[in-house]
Amino acid sequence: LQQSFMTAGKAFKAIDAPTESVIVPYGEEGKDIINHLLSIEKEYDLSRYYELLRKAQGFSVNVFPNTWKKLAESEAVFPIQDEQIYYLDECHYHPQFGLSLDEVASYDINVY
Repeated sequence: LQQSFMTAGKAFKAIDAPTESVIVPYGEEGKDIINHLLSIEKEYDLSRYYELLRKAQGFSVNVFPNTWKKLAESEAVFPIQDEQIYYLDECHYHPQFGLSLDEVASYDINVY
């Protein structure tokens, strides 16, 4: 059985997709993480900064280059602390439907 998994692992390779990661404001915790990352002075509290980045991984989504380009053109993504870490503007995120290339309405939609 172990050899079967090794053989399968050699035969199949994960798709290497060129994606960009963006932190989304999912729920209050997602919004809080983004706000803390924006306000923390990382040179004075580096351990807290990296702790927040680890938490942010659970609130990140990967987008393909064509989607990333549209988000950037719409000014929907912003860098955190002038790094290669980005967050999504809340106007482009709906809690029920996720990331949107267009601004989403602020009202809640009931799904039955």
